[in-house]
Amino acid sequence: MIKAQNLTKTFNNHRVVNDISFEIAEGRTMVFLGTSGCGKTTTLRMLNRLINPTSGSVYINGKNICNQVPEQLRRSIGYVLQHNSLFPHYSVLENIAVVPQLLKWDKRLIRNRAIELMEKLHLSKKLLNAYPRQLSGGEAQRVNIARALVAKPPILLMDEPFSALDTITRLAIRQEFTALDELKDKTIVMVTHDVQEAFEMADIVCLMDKGRIIQQGKPADLLFHPTNDFVRDFLSDSFLQLALTVTHLVAVWPYLTAAVSTHSVQINLSVNATIAKALTSVKDKNNWDAVISITNGTEQKTTSWAGLLQAYAHYKKESL
Repeated sequence: MIKAQNLTKTFNNHRVVNDISFEIAEGRTMVFLGTSGCGKTTTLRMLNRLINPTSGSVYINGKNICNQVPEQLRRSIGYVLQHNSLFPHYSVLENIAVVPQLLKWDKRLIRNRAIELMEKLHLSKKLLNAYPRQLSGGEAQRVNIARALVAKPPILLMDEPFSALDTITRLAIRQEFTALDELKDKTIVMVTHDVQEAFEMADIVCLMDKGRIIQQGKPADLLFHPTNDFVRDFLSDSFLQLALTVTHLVAVWPYLTAAVSTHSVQINLSVNATIAKALTSVKDKNNWDAVISITNGTEQKTTSWAGLLQAYAHYKKESL
């Protein structure tokens, strides 16, 4: 879907992005991760020609984007910014309608599509006539996401879309976002400095430093097979949490022990869920005696959160 070859961007003789290449398959999510100033946002902006590369090429569906009119290119790519980028003198509906109006959509279709997205993003349709100053931070960012999705673009670019929100709101919106059926077939490129966020959302992580890609691959590859000390050190502070995020229940299936009580709250999960998801489900139920019921095809096992962690410990011991 997206292919970048030898991308370089220089500002005032300083190489902000230094000869990087990557490919993103259709329907996959790539997350650029790294500290401030590593070049990840500049890379993102080159994908829709908000910034033109000093050298190198970007292809979308095999077509060089430098041969396309920038405005037309951007209408087919959704874009979510870090901060509230809503037009202050437009209502919520008018903000969502910007691209559909450029595409000459019928007014009724625009309104119906806006209401559809607002429902999916847990926004009241009473807010359609509200203005950005009347919205909370979480509501404004949901409207930003709705605006990016309204014209059903095949590609979605996201520049630290949740970083300006408080921790609780950020987690809630992230969970709502990842659950959206609108995203099933989208190719997503996202920038973040939040390691946990990257590992939860990415199919492929690109870890950058000083304008270069240090390592790109599946989250588990970076965590368990770091290419050098920089990658290892970058992930070390969150290692256990990240390990639980990238390890699926199917991996610990052989080591699961039976749960104790059948009178406790029961949580039902597939083996495709992660250990982190299982533990979060227990926390959300606020019941540490909850029984975790895991389904693997026609088989089913039950365990507790303590049994799950014990199974993970056995799994890691065997896999080392």
